[in-house]
Amino acid sequence: MNKNILHISTSDKGGAAKACLRLHLGLLNHGINSKVLVLDKYNYSIPNVYQFWEYKHYKKAGKAFNFFKRHIMPYLNEIKLKGKPTEYEIFTFPNSLFDITSHPLYAEADIIHLHFVADFLNWNSFFKNNTKPLVWTLHDMNPFTGGCHYSAGCNKFRNDCNNCPQLLNTKNNNLSKKILEQKKRSINSQNYIKIISPSRWLKQLATESQIFKNKDIFHIPHGIDKKIFKPHSKKFSRELFAIPDDKFVLLFAPDDFQRRNKGMDFMPNVLSHLPNKDRILLCLVGKNTDSFNPDFTEILKLGYINNEQMMSLAYSAANLTLVPSIEEAFSLTTLESLACGTPVIAFKSTGPDDIIVHKKNGWLAENYKSDDFAKGVLWFIENSDELKKASEFADKYTTDNFSIEKLVVAYLEIYNYKIDKNY
Repeated sequence: MNKNILHISTSDKGGAAKACLRLHLGLLNHGINSKVLVLDKYNYSIPNVYQFWEYKHYKKAGKAFNFFKRHIMPYLNEIKLKGKPTEYEIFTFPNSLFDITSHPLYAEADIIHLHFVADFLNWNSFFKNNTKPLVWTLHDMNPFTGGCHYSAGCNKFRNDCNNCPQLLNTKNNNLSKKILEQKKRSINSQNYIKIISPSRWLKQLATESQIFKNKDIFHIPHGIDKKIFKPHSKKFSRELFAIPDDKFVLLFAPDDFQRRNKGMDFMPNVLSHLPNKDRILLCLVGKNTDSFNPDFTEILKLGYINNEQMMSLAYSAANLTLVPSIEEAFSLTTLESLACGTPVIAFKSTGPDDIIVHKKNGWLAENYKSDDFAKGVLWFIENSDELKKASEFADKYTTDNFSIEKLVVAYLEIYNYKIDKNY
């Protein structure tokens, strides 16, 4: 019997949402009854994606009330976080004003698949009322921490999250301990839950956590649609973005240039190690590019690209993609770039370590050493034959190991389907 799968995601926009929707579309193409329930909806072109309150025909007063419900709780939580250092990633609470289990799509589902659910999932009501089998794909560390989404090296989630370093300047530095205890109680109440990690690094942390240490945790990497992310003509791609043919192009494409976790502090030092800067063009893609101004000869700021076809062309226009992130649950940027035949330089840690084969399709630098990161860039600049081989290998490697089809088969096994392994 074809089971009804309901994916839960806070939004249909962003990296986590992108991974969720790719799986959803892959399931639909395989004939699986898959639907997605989101709190914030921006894209109306993807089938079977529903906003939480769409099933009710609200009038203007109802829409205003929903807007209030969506924003009042995060606003009140932000007040509690006053004084939190800006260099850290977001910190969210396990509360909301939404009861997902009351939704008609929840009622008709056979399996509930959680994704990034911050500010949407109310842990108390959901886990108290849930009667369905659960699958949860981790998109960051938040499901097993006391509130942070990336711990910046802190390991207190292994114990009690007491005296959170991200909250030390606030008046509520022990909120993290209370949140962790609440999450632990909620998860322990669930008899059937399977946890999915897209990277070995995140799986190891989840295994060590107080929340998931006794749960079934599986490693399934995210997939890529090779019909979209594929090598394009470099000449055509560069003409499209007005990039000169004679430049060696380094692409730096974090989603937001104000997120320090994406390696902002490393980039100036990395670039300072590069000789012959007049030969190199630094191409920036993402939000808030104007906030990032390294001392470099030639910089092209393309801004945020919200179209996968255009992003595929941007990768194809580059010679290398730089991913100097400190912590990455997976790194879709790395996978997308490699799928387009553009090798990637990243640190030998967290998500990219699962995707990059050192000197085969990129370079894995020693952790947080800017000189070794720059060494990888130089190695490809100075070895054009190796760059060509790496580009060809990257294209084939992503096809063989990260296709949407492989992702679908892996998840069908998690859902306990009887499947054809040759799909």
